[in-house]
Amino acid sequence: AVEDAKRTQHGEIGTIRVGFVGSATYDILPSILREFRNLYSEVEVHLFEMSTPMQLEALHEGEIDIGVLRPPVNDEIIHTEIVSTVPCVLAVPKQHPLLKIKNVSLSDLKTYPFVMLSRKTWSNLYDEILGLCNPIIQQEALEFQTVIGLVAAKLGIAVVPQSAVNLHTQDVVYLDLDDQLPVASMGIAWRQKDQSPLVQSFIQLARETCLF
Repeated sequence: AVEDAKRTQHGEIGTIRVGFVGSATYDILPSILREFRNLYSEVEVHLFEMSTPMQLEALHEGEIDIGVLRPPVNDEIIHTEIVSTVPCVLAVPKQHPLLKIKNVSLSDLKTYPFVMLSRKTWSNLYDEILGLCNPIIQQEALEFQTVIGLVAAKLGIAVVPQSAVNLHTQDVVYLDLDDQLPVASMGIAWRQKDQSPLVQSFIQLARETCLF
């Protein structure tokens, strides 16, 4: 019992509860989890898929210890640190008219319907896209996987993080608009007063694992 207490104090055994946005599963989350399990094989990791607002609420209520979410977050109790930033690209269904244009610009997008990630899921990106090209919004979805699936079904075009380019590659073409599109950041969040060794180990590992 004494030995277990020491190992718990050092963050070698115990339980950690991690909330994550769905898009983290094809971004930073797999590499963090692989490395964490390698280093802390006796720690139980409980995962909960949640939107960013749901994670913030769960952190306040003590239901999760770490959030993997989309910044920005303005909260005096929750600390957020960006650990990954990637450019966004334009997802276009195959045989779309935009694919005939050599250098696509934002002005070329105005006449085509968009599939948008819901503002409830990621308000910052939603507002950035509105400000950039004032798109015709055909459909909204709560997760990027759904957004890209609807692009594949030819419901519209979409702005998505570059980390999503391996989804629906048979039906979707991804275009780089030469820095005309926003960047997509992923962050980790935790309660500022939480000094748990497991939480601090997870934070440090996320910093070391993720490359900007």
